[in-house]
Amino acid sequence: MKKRLILIIATVAIVAGIAIAIFATREPKTEERAKVEDILFLYCNPSQLASKGAFDKYITHEQRRMWATMLTANIEDDAIAENIKSTITDFNNLGVDLSKPIYAYVDEEYQTLFAVAEIADKNLIEKSLNNIAYIIEQQDNNCSCFEQNRDGGRLTIKDHLALSYNDERVVLAFREDGDVNTAVEVAYTRPLADLSIFGNSDMAMYINAYKLLNFGKQYVDQEIALYSDEDASHILSELNNEKLLLEEWSNYVTPDAHLISDITFDAGHTTLSHKVNGINVSEFEAMFGQSNDNHLGYISKDAIAVMNLNINGKSLSKQINTFLDSRFAEIMDIELSNQSRMILAVVCDAIESISGDVTLALQSINGKVVERINYFTGRIEKQPQMSSADFAVMMDVADNYIITNVAQYTMGLLPKVDNNHYRTQLMGNTITLKQDDNLLFAGVNMLPEQNPHPATEAEWYNDVKNSRYYLVVNIDNLLSSRFLRSMNEIAANNIDINYRDAYLSLTEKMSYMYTVGHEPMQNTTVVVFDDKQTNSLEQLSAVIIPMVIKDINTAIF
Repeated sequence: MKKRLILIIATVAIVAGIAIAIFATREPKTEERAKVEDILFLYCNPSQLASKGAFDKYITHEQRRMWATMLTANIEDDAIAENIKSTITDFNNLGVDLSKPIYAYVDEEYQTLFAVAEIADKNLIEKSLNNIAYIIEQQDNNCSCFEQNRDGGRLTIKDHLALSYNDERVVLAFREDGDVNTAVEVAYTRPLADLSIFGNSDMAMYINAYKLLNFGKQYVDQEIALYSDEDASHILSELNNEKLLLEEWSNYVTPDAHLISDITFDAGHTTLSHKVNGINVSEFEAMFGQSNDNHLGYISKDAIAVMNLNINGKSLSKQINTFLDSRFAEIMDIELSNQSRMILAVVCDAIESISGDVTLALQSINGKVVERINYFTGRIEKQPQMSSADFAVMMDVADNYIITNVAQYTMGLLPKVDNNHYRTQLMGNTITLKQDDNLLFAGVNMLPEQNPHPATEAEWYNDVKNSRYYLVVNIDNLLSSRFLRSMNEIAANNIDINYRDAYLSLTEKMSYMYTVGHEPMQNTTVVVFDDKQTNSLEQLSAVIIPMVIKDINTAIF
C-alpha cells in the first residue's frame, strides 16, 4: 500500500512539474504564429509567476531534494529513480523550454482540450515521458501505452488523455469521446499561437463570443431534434424561445466579438481586467456617462464601502420601455399586468428624474456578537446582531418628482422638517430624506453635510476618479470595526481548519479593493495590499505555499 502511494505521488509530482516549472525569462520569437481565435483559450506565464511569487524562497532546493529522495525510495528501476530525482530537484531537466509561456485551448469541434508548451530538449522530454509511463504501468499494465518514432513520442492514458511531443512542442490532450491520438496529430498541424494579445499579463483567458454564440445555437438545435418526435410541447416551447433569443443576440455580436480577461501581480496590488470587443452597444451608451464625484464630499474617507454610477435617467427610462415592448421581452415571456405596468410607469418616471451621479455609501456598521446554544448540535455558537448602520444614498435629479411622491406615499411615517426635508426616528436610527437644489439625499444616521475629511482624500480616490462607475470596499476600515472583525472571524470558522488561518492572514494583508469602469464593456478589479513594496503574489505565496508544503509532507509521511 505504501509503495502504491509513493508511486502515485511521484506521478503527480512529475506531471505538476511540467505545468509549473517555467522559471526563466521570456524571449519572443519572430516566426509567424497563429492568431488566437479559439472558442476558449487559456494563457499562463509561469516564468513571471515563479519570479513574482518568489517560489524558490518558499520551496527551497533542499526541500525538493528531500521530497525526491522520499518519493523515489521504493522505485526499483535505478535509472528511472535517478531521472525522477533529477527532475524534482531541477525542473530544467523536464525538457520544457523554461523561457516560454504555456497555453491551452479547445479545438474547433469543441471536443478536445489541449495544453501546449515549447520544447527545450527533446531527449529530456523523452525521459520525462518514460518516467511517467513507468510509474503508471506499475499501477496498471493496461493503463498506458508509450510509442516512439523519429519525430517524437506519445503516452496515451485510458484512451482519453495523451501526452505527446515532436521537435517543437509538447502537447497534453484530453478528449472525453473519440480518438484522442488523432486529435493530437491535428494539434501539431497548426502553428504555435501568437500570444501578444495578452501583453505582460501573468494569466489570461480569451473567449470567442461569436463562436460561443454559434455553439449555443447548434446545441439548442440538437436539443430540439431530440424532442421533435416526443410529446414535449412545453420543453420544445422553451427551447424555441432560447433559439429566438440567441438569434436576437446575433444582431449585437460581430464575427470579431471576444472577451479577454487577465490577471497581473504587481508590487502591492493584484489587477484583474475584463475587456469585450466586437459587441455593438452603441444604443445603450447614452444611458451612462462620466462620474462627477460631487457626492463624495458628504462621505468620510474612512467609509467602509462606496459605489458610484452616472446615469442619464431619460435614456435609461426609454430603454426600459423599449425593452418591454421588444422581441426580447416576448421571447423571455415577460408579460405585465395592468397594475404592474402602472407601477413600472411610475418607476420609469422616477428614473427619468435622475440626471447624473447615483452614490451609495456605507460609513459604518455597529452591533454585537452574542453566544447562543444551537439546539440541534448542543454547541454554543457566536452570532452577530447588527444594531445600526450609517448609510446614505445620493443622486443628482432634474426635478422634485422623487422627493414629492416618496414623502406623499409614506403616509406620515416621515414627518416634514421644512421644505423638501423629512426626518424620523426608527429603532434608534435617524432616517433623513432631503433635497437641496438638484441633490436628493436619503440617509440612515447620516446627514447631507460636508465632511471635514471627505472621500476625495481617501487613498483609493485617484484610482477611480473620472470613471463611469466604481465600487470600493475598504478592507482596513472594515476590519477596524470590532463588530465587523468579529463577523469576519465567525465567517472564518466555517472554513476548513487547515485553511482558516490562511484566510484570516490574507484579509489582514489587504488594504482595499475596487472595481472601476472607464469605458463601455471594460472594467478593472484591483486588490491593494498594505505592503506596497512587495509583489502581491509573493505576499500570497508567503501564506499559501507553507500550507501546501504541510499538505505534501503529510501525504508523503
